[in-house]
Amino acid sequence: MAGYFQRIHAQTPTEFWINNATLAEAEAAVAAGALCATTNPTYLARLLVEEPGYVADLIDDGLRETDDIEKVVDWVHQRAVGRLQKLFLPIFESSGGKHGLVAIQGNPRCNTDHDAILNGALRYRELGENIVIKVPAWPAGAAALEKLVEMEIPTIATLGFSVDQAIYIAETYRQALKRSKTRPPCYVTFIAGVLETFLTESAEAQRLSRSKELIRQGVCEASRAAYRIYKSRGYEAILLGGGARGSHHFTDLVGGRLAITIGWSIARQIIASDPSVISKIDEKIPDEAISELEMGLPDFRKASQENALSPEEFHDFGPVVSFQESFLKGMNTLLNAVSTHKSGAVLKKAGNR
Repeated sequence: MAGYFQRIHAQTPTEFWINNATLAEAEAAVAAGALCATTNPTYLARLLVEEPGYVADLIDDGLRETDDIEKVVDWVHQRAVGRLQKLFLPIFESSGGKHGLVAIQGNPRCNTDHDAILNGALRYRELGENIVIKVPAWPAGAAALEKLVEMEIPTIATLGFSVDQAIYIAETYRQALKRSKTRPPCYVTFIAGVLETFLTESAEAQRLSRSKELIRQGVCEASRAAYRIYKSRGYEAILLGGGARGSHHFTDLVGGRLAITIGWSIARQIIASDPSVISKIDEKIPDEAISELEMGLPDFRKASQENALSPEEFHDFGPVVSFQESFLKGMNTLLNAVSTHKSGAVLKKAGNR
């Protein structure tokens, strides 16, 4: 009998992707029906906990290549993502390039420098033809995305937490397609799970009587609002749900032509519960509920309404800042790990003299 994700793919256009997976998790996800894989700058910090020996070996190999800590971090990052790239390559080849993509994201400290984003993208594409490049969903990332479209390189616009960001990137991609003879896919994130956490914490900090269930419904509604706009305007870009913190961040969006990337722990919960395939993408919460959320949580309005944020405001939007900080923290964790390994290698070398 087909599992839940196989049934999703057979009965709907919704796609299951796996996020920040160890090798064992990625293999299990592929067996369960995962079509693509995503990673972000917290990936190596997770692997340091889940597969410490593997990362330590990569760091040691990198330090034999160079003593530049930042270059070692980039080297380790590429090797770890390259492992997933190889796993998903057969899916890419058998699907004619439609599936089997593996996402990689560059140094988050360079997210406002479109030249640095682009240079990193060109390096990462050398890992394989099924590598998809992540760029931030703000002006610097949009500028890099336009160039990547010209070079026929698939992209994912990350750090997306608002309808306005989703529209901005979709319009950027549409204009790029008009100037280009190529049509590489472009996915645009709406990171519902992280947005839900951010709004819940905001409500608690303000002592607002907004239930977690109401916020949960509102965040999924914001995702659906972006999807409705994509569908009505016929955007060529494809929405990518992400940042899942619960199974509802997948199951409440099923039915649309979109992809949703989730961690293996949540995927495993869904597989174990084996729910029915129910299309929920066209559901809508009552206007009164939306008004209640907007009244106490202005960031909800900014996330869910069109013309609530300008491109110049994307970078400083609360949930964007929060997620970017998690990326920087993940980067610093790996930098510290490499520095520690380097110091240990130097002391060991000195002791052997």
